Amino acid sequence: HYVGETNDEGLPHGQGVWSDNYHTGEILTGNWEEGRPVAPFSSRQYGGTGNTFSAVRLAYFMATDDTFEANKLVPTNDEPPRCGVASVECSIAGHFMSHLPDALLVGDMQEGDAIGACCNELDSCSRISSEDAITSLQISTDSRGVQIGGH
Repeated sequence: HYVGETNDEGLPHGQGVWSDNYHTGEILTGNWEEGRPVAPFSSRQYGGTGNTFSAVRLAYFMATDDTFEANKLVPTNDEPPRCGVASVECSIAGHFMSHLPDALLVGDMQEGDAIGACCNELDSCSRISSEDAITSLQISTDSRGVQIGGH
């Protein structure tokens, strides 16, 4: 069951809440694009599992034009750098799902000096007040896996 904004085809598009009534179903609240959840959103599974998921948008930057099809001693950087925005979903509580984290590109990868456009994309999807805004995110790895500070 979905309640929220839709596009001309009736698909979830914009802000909305999706839920199902299956015993181990879930409720997902957040942003949708053409029928798919795209960060920012959060999700929780029913059934007492405590499984909880969160998705954020992250900017990425690539300064190599290697195809990674062969080992090279020195990577090449003949092409301009590329950057973009990705929607990244990860487990934050309960059982950690093996298919997560999962990243989905948002829009097209941009070349050259486009990091400002990526930051604007991040700002445009933010629904957080300036008092509650997160200004940094610490991500680390250890023998237990990926750790996100504060989560």
